[in-house]
Amino acid sequence: MKFASLGVMALGCAAVVACGPVYKTSYELTPPQTAEGRMCATQCQQIKSACQTVGYERHQRCRSDKLAYADHKFNEYRVQQLLLKKPIKKSRRSFYGGYSCRQERTYKKSCESDFVGCFATCGGKVTPRTVCTANCEQVQPGHQISGGPTTPLMR
Repeated sequence: MKFASLGVMALGCAAVVACGPVYKTSYELTPPQTAEGRMCATQCQQIKSACQTVGYERHQRCRSDKLAYADHKFNEYRVQQLLLKKPIKKSRRSFYGGYSCRQERTYKKSCESDFVGCFATCGGKVTPRTVCTANCEQVQPGHQISGGPTTPLMR
């Protein structure tokens, strides 16, 4: 009985954490003052674009592999059911879940983070602006977020 209570408490805590405030950070960029700095910042943008292209291609490849694997598993199931003379109760779609490309979805955030660092290194001024986008009622009034609107990032 004691273990069941602990399990329910753990699930409740996990639900609270999962439903906590969600923040999004955007960046106000002030270009470098020198011509060299602006050229450097342009190269940062080109590197970011290349990073996003590679990330998108990896994500698409992962999705394609995921769908091919699910199709393979469905066909195995279908053949097995036919050999056993059992009805086919599952659909092709039921095999698509559980194979995540989650890691591949983070490429945009990673490319943006690298770009911001590169831009600042080139002499640009980066001012992060972090705002709550979901479950904001849980945020205490006056709560200051690190890297908020008054914290410029300079390197």
